[in-house]
Amino acid sequence: MAAHSADPFQRRTAQVELNYRLALPVASLVFALVGIPLGMFSRKGGKAAGVMVAILLVFLYYVVMAFGTNFAKEGRMAPVLGLWAANLLFATAGVLMIVRMRRARLLLQLVLEWFEDLGRSSTRIWQRRRPVSVGAPVRPQTPGSRFFQILDVYVMRGWFLYFVLLLVSFVGVYMVFDFFQLLGDIVRNHARPALVFDYFRYLCPYVVYLMLPLTVLVATLVNFSLLTKTSQITAIKAVGVSLYRISFPVLAVAGLLSAGMFVLGDQYLPETNQRQSAYRNEIKGRPAQTYRTLDLQWIFGRSGSIYNYRFFDPNHNLFASLSVFEFDPASFQLTRRIYATRALWEPHLPGWVLEDGWVRDLEAGKVTAYRTFPVATFDELAEPPEYFKKEVKTSVQMSAVELRNYIRELKESGFDVVPLAVQLDRKFAYPLIALVVGLIGIPFSFTAGRKGALTGIAVSIGIAIVYWAVSSLFEAMGNLGQLPPTVAAWSPDVLFGVGGIYLLLRVRT
Repeated sequence: MAAHSADPFQRRTAQVELNYRLALPVASLVFALVGIPLGMFSRKGGKAAGVMVAILLVFLYYVVMAFGTNFAKEGRMAPVLGLWAANLLFATAGVLMIVRMRRARLLLQLVLEWFEDLGRSSTRIWQRRRPVSVGAPVRPQTPGSRFFQILDVYVMRGWFLYFVLLLVSFVGVYMVFDFFQLLGDIVRNHARPALVFDYFRYLCPYVVYLMLPLTVLVATLVNFSLLTKTSQITAIKAVGVSLYRISFPVLAVAGLLSAGMFVLGDQYLPETNQRQSAYRNEIKGRPAQTYRTLDLQWIFGRSGSIYNYRFFDPNHNLFASLSVFEFDPASFQLTRRIYATRALWEPHLPGWVLEDGWVRDLEAGKVTAYRTFPVATFDELAEPPEYFKKEVKTSVQMSAVELRNYIRELKESGFDVVPLAVQLDRKFAYPLIALVVGLIGIPFSFTAGRKGALTGIAVSIGIAIVYWAVSSLFEAMGNLGQLPPTVAAWSPDVLFGVGGIYLLLRVRT
């Protein structure tokens, strides 16, 4: 029905939805056309390389589909062309690869040979021999007798390679997906390219902070799994070096990363999170508001008034220390100020109910009227709670000291600070997860390493899912007051840390 509507916007929206429902099922056939010729090529990477290629193809398909969908919704492209562009592009590529299988195979082999040459060049650089002094006899070294050995360099070289590649990949995928989520707002609100660039520039440190533990886990599992599959771990144990000694450098680096995550989250991220939150709200067309002093925020209202508040609870739609300043639109002089200790949104009114406050009328800078009230409502305060809500939590925009002081002030005013207390303990508990996942990943990589890197990636995803599920469960229990904040924040680290130590001690060294 909407496809025949007289409203152009509704008609275009219906056409976009119709073409989306028709185009998406065809993707399975399109991927088969692309996957058949790619699957027939001989790759030395095996299953792991096939999985990476599949992920890349799905990602590219999503990118093209997202661009086409947004352009079709904005009227810049016909819905048929926008929604079917991804299928058309992939189907054309698949048919060409099937027809020209030989040329495509040669091209892929050339690319693989280039990567192999690059790897051999890097290996030669790392394996330069140091000059050996002649004269004094060289004493034989017992394996594992020195604190830092060439073997440590060999193990950590591969680990750092996977760590850097995975970190760049995870951060890049996160930011690309976030970009496509904001693409509609960018086009609709005509966001400047400089504004979008600044948003992602300040978002990047926070994404790195989130992705570091997962990167440590996957890099550890993949690196030691490959060493196990190629029997290098067996050779290392044969010369008398234990698995504990091999694992020590990785655990030491994971510990340093945990300390670095705490410094990053406590000293640097509060500033960058404030900026990226402000830029994100500007991209989404939300009202301008301050972010520098999170315990005393300002925001423009729809009618020209200015709201000032110390705290806003988005879960209960509750204000603390709310002030509303009203101005004369012609002279911009202050005409009225409303203050309330608490303000609660009542949906059945709908409106804000102000408690324990006062109203002051002004004219030409002088007070003309003043009255107090225990409970009152004002029709001019018509902004709903969604008007004041932000996507970034206040806790990530404060350092540990600032958040502790903030919690103490709110607690003295009688507000529920349990969720904020949980987040305060998580500021110390979350960085430690980089070391914890290292403890878990090492024994898993030794026991399941014979199956290769693909198994390591699968195990990493499984461990990450279990950890986030357990962490979210404990956090929810802490927010509801069923567990003390300290127990809710630290329990996942303790449980997984003890499990990792237990598994590591059971590994044959």
